[in-house]
Amino acid sequence: MAPHCVAAPPWRGLGYPQIFFPSFSKESVYYMDIRQLLLDMVPFNRFIGIEIGDISADGVTITLPLRPEIANHLGSIHAAAQFALGESACAAQALLPFADQIDRVIPLNRRSSIDYFHASEGALTARGTLAAAEQERIRADFAAAGKARFTTVAHLTDSTSTPVTTVTVEFVIVSRPAS
Repeated sequence: MAPHCVAAPPWRGLGYPQIFFPSFSKESVYYMDIRQLLLDMVPFNRFIGIEIGDISADGVTITLPLRPEIANHLGSIHAAAQFALGESACAAQALLPFADQIDRVIPLNRRSSIDYFHASEGALTARGTLAAAEQERIRADFAAAGKARFTTVAHLTDSTSTPVTTVTVEFVIVSRPAS
């Protein structure tokens, strides 16, 4: 069963056979749903200009171009926008173990921290991974208790590939109430 998504890809549910989209595996369609959720369920992400890059079983890459509207007094990306980018990358990681059942879960940010290392130059890119073994543990915890608690980390680099920020988020994943 394909997961529900706020803004489903246009071919979802239209009865098109897989042959029309030979490059899309079932799993890649699930990751498209995560990409769409990050922009549709959190309108602020779209508002500040977050661009969802790669999302796969191995991890996530999300970028934020530098624009005057999100710049600070130094001309770099404002700390609040950096946090939003990092938190979005962490949320995408939190959803990775549930890509095939995204309509059943709600990720809740329980606790966050941010470490700044260097003033950024230009656009920022957030990257994060969640190991397969950790994803399995998270799924097992969720199956056993209906919730799971775990930590994700996003590393932000600037346009010169300089590490500038690390965002750490502890998530609790809970079951979505039946509608």
